[in-house]
Amino acid sequence: MRTHPGITIISLIYAAVGITSVVSVFLSVDVFYVLDVDARTFENLLWAYLPYAVLQFAIAALLMASKNAGRIVAMVLVGFALVLDALSIVDGYVLGVLWLALNAAVILYLRSPGIVRHYAGGKVGGR
Repeated sequence: MRTHPGITIISLIYAAVGITSVVSVFLSVDVFYVLDVDARTFENLLWAYLPYAVLQFAIAALLMASKNAGRIVAMVLVGFALVLDALSIVDGYVLGVLWLALNAAVILYLRSPGIVRHYAGGKVGGR
């Protein structure tokens, strides 16, 4: 079963966020060393970013493997982001409108009948 191009793009974005999270942790080691920051701060950073990165990689893998759990988890996370985007707009963050629109588009795409059918075991594009 082929993957929809949109799913491939969303999966690549999740993988890129995971890679960025991992890289940012290891790049911050040098920053902490230069700033002489306590090692406990680095530990806290590891506990925050690495599980997040693992989650991002897991979602990307599940989406690419056409597992419905990946679609559901992605929609839950994007739904949570929608709430945060709405709050940021209320707080005066104008760019929040763009993020709100993008996240809403992802939710609508992942809920579209063709994608739902694909994850339910149907074929892509009626083939």
